[in-house]
Amino acid sequence: MPALCAASAASRRFRGDSRSSHVDSRRSDNEKGDIIVSIMPPKENLSAQVALRPASGKAFNPQTAITSENIADYLPAPETVEAARKGFAAAGFEVSNPVGMSFSITGPAGLFEKVFKVKLVADDRGGIKVTDGKGGDQTYELPVESLSNDLRQSVAAVTFSPPPDFGPTSY
Repeated sequence: MPALCAASAASRRFRGDSRSSHVDSRRSDNEKGDIIVSIMPPKENLSAQVALRPASGKAFNPQTAITSENIADYLPAPETVEAARKGFAAAGFEVSNPVGMSFSITGPAGLFEKVFKVKLVADDRGGIKVTDGKGGDQTYELPVESLSNDLRQSVAAVTFSPPPDFGPTSY
């Protein structure tokens, strides 16, 4: 997941939905991924952060330290920003103003699932994760491969923010 500065409002626990599944603790020690706590209500609004491809062509990854000294190397071209914002708006998302190399998109969980061709789940920490629905790995990052060709050319990553980790809550 690329290093992103902005946090999204996606980190919330969902309760009371009649479609929520039970916590399935019948996993073997070698199974990967979080235990699915609940399936996302399709109309629940979520936000994700969209990181855009740099105009310089310079690649970045989760270990890339983007600072005030090198941010210019990672800024997208204005036409890239505009094309991506228009593309997500046309898909039905509410699109924020850009900040640095990214902007946020907000929409119902069902819209995220349709556009990115995924299933979303709330994990046991209250975060929103992408799942393949087959018990495989879960991630906060949405697959950009599912986007239209035009959007894929502009977008480096789309990700939900993990919930904050405040350390131990009991002593």
